[in-house]
Amino acid sequence: MGTRLLGGFVAVSVLVLATACGGGGGGTPAPQDTSGASAGLPTPAPGTTPKPANAAGTCTPGAMDGAKQVNITGAHDVDQTQYTISAGAAVTWNNQSTTNHQIFFDAGPDCGILTIGKSISIKFTTPGSYSWVDHIYPTYIKGTITVQ
Repeated sequence: MGTRLLGGFVAVSVLVLATACGGGGGGTPAPQDTSGASAGLPTPAPGTTPKPANAAGTCTPGAMDGAKQVNITGAHDVDQTQYTISAGAAVTWNNQSTTNHQIFFDAGPDCGILTIGKSISIKFTTPGSYSWVDHIYPTYIKGTITVQ
């Protein structure tokens, strides 16, 4: 009787182990991380959804001549966060700090990672109010661009 009990225990153990390891196949595949988090990249703030890249304008690497300037000078410091501009004008974000930032709009492009010493510009063509936030430091670095 002891051998029969041990045999039943081994069979159940193998079944449990195979099920836990996905040995049965045909199950739902594990979700894939497409956010960049596994590569150490920031992910969008909770409750935000990336919008189409052309809703406010298009992110362009570098500074644009004549653009309003938003200078990020520290992990939590930015010199100006609110601008009112005409349709067709541009705003440039300059990363003058010692850490990376990520400019993201509620109704516009996600400009990706703004690395130390780099700039990113957006030419705004459609009138409206465009709230932006730094996804890496959302509590401290955020603002609004109003396009008339």
